[in-house]
Amino acid sequence: MVIGITGGIATGKSAVCAMLIQAAENKKISLNALSADQIARDLLAPGSLQTRKAIRRFGQEYAVSIDAAPLAINRTKLASLIFSNSSAKKWLEELLHPLIIHRLERESASYLSKSPRGRLSGQITILEIPLLFEVGLEKICDRVLVASCSQETQINRIMARPGKVSADEAAHRIESQMPLREKVKRADFVLNTDLPLEQTIRDASDLLSTLYSALSER
Repeated sequence: MVIGITGGIATGKSAVCAMLIQAAENKKISLNALSADQIARDLLAPGSLQTRKAIRRFGQEYAVSIDAAPLAINRTKLASLIFSNSSAKKWLEELLHPLIIHRLERESASYLSKSPRGRLSGQITILEIPLLFEVGLEKICDRVLVASCSQETQINRIMARPGKVSADEAAHRIESQMPLREKVKRADFVLNTDLPLEQTIRDASDLLSTLYSALSER
């Protein structure tokens, strides 16, 4: 079973994934996890082809050099650029998205192919994909889970991150994405990350049990 996990910026997607991974460990449920953001970070690793292309496109002011190490990208500065410049955002998406999608499709398929029963096996794979609906990757998922919270919580979480983003800039970043309410409408499951942490952990654990039970009954 492939579960797509998505949401808006700072709604707690990664935290929910971590909760599901821990719950699977506790319950001894076989679970694999892939993150589109981690794949993007890998693609933009210091000295990578994609990093060199991005620095050539955006300029040396987006490069970070530490001693003799390969050039790295200034991720905080790059994030500010792509949220304020639609053409830069489009260029970066065209550079990275095909590679990210290919790897997500390939690796999720490889997990399923390890069992002769494929999707009917006792294997759960979770895919953390911020732009899941935007790029049409719900097609590779059996179910979609959305991590949701209030816009006020999103703004506070963004402002707490490195980079000193203002409340107005945080709101702009939220508004530049597909509305969270639209993602919630299209979800099979929703976890509210505005709730106390202990409650969200319990909700994630209960959801995993529900998914595994449904899988076992097939």
